[in-house]
Amino acid sequence: MRLRPKPLMTNVAWSLSLTTSSAVVTFLLTPFVISRIGTEAYGLYVLLISVTGLLGFMGYGLGEAVLRNVAHDLGRGDIAGVNRVFGTGFSVSLGLAAVALSGFFLGAPLIASLLKLPAVERDLAAGLLRWTGLTFAVNLAGGGFSSIPQALQRYDIRTKAILVQSLFQACGTIVLLWCGYGLYELVIWLVASTVLAQVLNVAVAKALIGELRFRPAFSRRGFGEVFGYSVFSILTYAFGTLWFYGDRFILGASVGAAAVAYLAVPHMLVFRAMDFVSSAGNVLLPRFSTMTDDGQRRRLYLQASWAVTACSVMVFVPLTVILPGLLRLWVGEEFAAEGAVIGQLIAASSIVRGGAVVYQGLFNGLGKPQLVSAVMFTSASLSLLTNVLLIPRYGLAGAGYSYCLTGLIALATAVVAWRWVLKERSILPVLGSTVAPVSTGAVCLGALLVVRSTLPQPGWVSLGALGISAWVVTVAGLLVSDRILLGDGRHGRLVIARAQGLLSEFRAAWWAKGAPAG
Repeated sequence: MRLRPKPLMTNVAWSLSLTTSSAVVTFLLTPFVISRIGTEAYGLYVLLISVTGLLGFMGYGLGEAVLRNVAHDLGRGDIAGVNRVFGTGFSVSLGLAAVALSGFFLGAPLIASLLKLPAVERDLAAGLLRWTGLTFAVNLAGGGFSSIPQALQRYDIRTKAILVQSLFQACGTIVLLWCGYGLYELVIWLVASTVLAQVLNVAVAKALIGELRFRPAFSRRGFGEVFGYSVFSILTYAFGTLWFYGDRFILGASVGAAAVAYLAVPHMLVFRAMDFVSSAGNVLLPRFSTMTDDGQRRRLYLQASWAVTACSVMVFVPLTVILPGLLRLWVGEEFAAEGAVIGQLIAASSIVRGGAVVYQGLFNGLGKPQLVSAVMFTSASLSLLTNVLLIPRYGLAGAGYSYCLTGLIALATAVVAWRWVLKERSILPVLGSTVAPVSTGAVCLGALLVVRSTLPQPGWVSLGALGISAWVVTVAGLLVSDRILLGDGRHGRLVIARAQGLLSEFRAAWWAKGAPAG
């Protein structure tokens, strides 16, 4: 018998726990890796991963199409439709994986030659690119299997599976570097752990849907369902990866691998925090997909927009304040001197990006992924233009200025979605759910940065106290502004009530497990 979906807030909690665990692993592992292989080698490692990220659009659209259509068909009890969509996606993924692997093996020397590296390091980079291509091909071929727990709205199972995979990979990385191995062995270990992760994904998918057929299928209707949705998801991911990784390649080509490392470490830290915010909204796609009442859809959009945007403010205002001290204590004084400014700019720009996951869930849930593609195309175009103009003049800081400019697109799109997709004439409700918390966060950030400038360099304890103080000030500001602007503080009270309900659910489940039988 198929497992029942978990409630929305339970899925949010599991998704958040996954993001938190991954962030902790990354936080502990990054300085260890840099200390063992060096800044230059770490920058090269980041560039290798970035190449696979740029090509990830080949599989992302297929995985999201499988997720959306499998969730839709399961909701109707149509197992034949599930197998049709899954089999089609699987067959296309296998074909694309073969093409991608061939491209990596043949094109690796050309890609390596574009980077500002010594000749001997280019040969090493070409070899590592081929191994990285194998990792990419394995992930591409098995992408549909990892979508099954999400389609069933069982984020608890997805979280447990990914935690096992990430901890296994992290432990292997520590052992290799501790034993004196370097970048080459690190990349080979990435391939091995990826293969084992896909084996686990296949086992989980089969356990969840026993009727699922794990073989390629060729159906005209299945191709129409997959490509009618995935073509726009592929475009979205292509534009998104261009925005996400473009500055790294501009820096790598014009400055060098070390500059990529100075960007990548604070960038990774900020976007781990962004994953925490986004994970709370990623569960919205299947929920919007199954909704039929327009009124419920509008209410969910407003509530989720305020909650996710407020969460973004609560995360990134304190992070912007403590980031220079965090980099100094975490990686080192020299590294912080180079990476602190770009890190603060990226963190501050992320205050306005958090709500993007809500309108993306709405667009995809309504079967309109072309709208997400249009937004990402606009963001990527502006990002590419500003990076090309600003990085040669301002260096690392130029990439940060680009992030600040492109972040404004998220606020504008949230309003457009409310006015023209949900067809509401008055924009005041959505302004209260998006612009109001962002404005509150900007005021709090300005005041906290002024206070921070008067304080001495903190240690770990005082840095933690500073972060907690900044968080308390930000939360208080959000609750006060919510009451003043809306008159009743409805958003804050709703979030608190949902959190209390979630705690009650976990407490009841805990006591149920601990109760004696009979």
